[in-house]
Amino acid sequence: MISEKVRGANLLDFAMGNYCLLNESQKVKFFTRLGRIAMLDLVVGNLDRLIQIYYSDNQYQLDPMEVNLGNVMVNSLQEGANPVPYAIDDGIDPDLVMNLDCRQKYLAFLEKLLSNQESCFDLLVENISDSFSSALSTQIDDCQGSRAEIVKRLNMFSKDLQQLGVKAIRVGLGEMFNLLHESLIPAWNGESIGLLKNQMEKRLPQLHSSLTERFKLFQSMRNK
Repeated sequence: MISEKVRGANLLDFAMGNYCLLNESQKVKFFTRLGRIAMLDLVVGNLDRLIQIYYSDNQYQLDPMEVNLGNVMVNSLQEGANPVPYAIDDGIDPDLVMNLDCRQKYLAFLEKLLSNQESCFDLLVENISDSFSSALSTQIDDCQGSRAEIVKRLNMFSKDLQQLGVKAIRVGLGEMFNLLHESLIPAWNGESIGLLKNQMEKRLPQLHSSLTERFKLFQSMRNK
């Protein structure tokens, strides 16, 4: 994979550092962008970032495990600029590519989750919020510096997550939900990326077919 180099900090370091410099509008935009990333991960099948999905009792289900704070980088802030979170270490869960049984069970999970858009967003926001809280409380011991200052800054982040973040994340989920339906998946089905799809189908047929399965299901749930 080739991607641009991101100069900045992971989510934990950002929460303890430059996050305190943001005004309310910037915080809302930041959390909204996290919501966009989360919805894209859900459909693509990246289970190692913001939304925590666990395979248990022969099915996939939401579980408030720790957010992977290292899989989102936030750019170094320039004066007056909005913080931009970047998804890094991108990858699809291997079982959702190679294991046909897991692929079908994940499709069943998605179909059930997406069957009601309003409750879907509520469940995802709750999962992200709880998983953030779990990560911040657990990883505080890994932080270097004054414990009192660390606690103060993480408490600020946690408070904003509840007061501003949950609503903004929900907005971001909806924005990416619409983008996937209106432009991203239609582009996948169009001619503009035909060469890429042909190469993927030829060289990585299981990856191609697994993505296509999830995109088709997602499109079919538009009006549910």
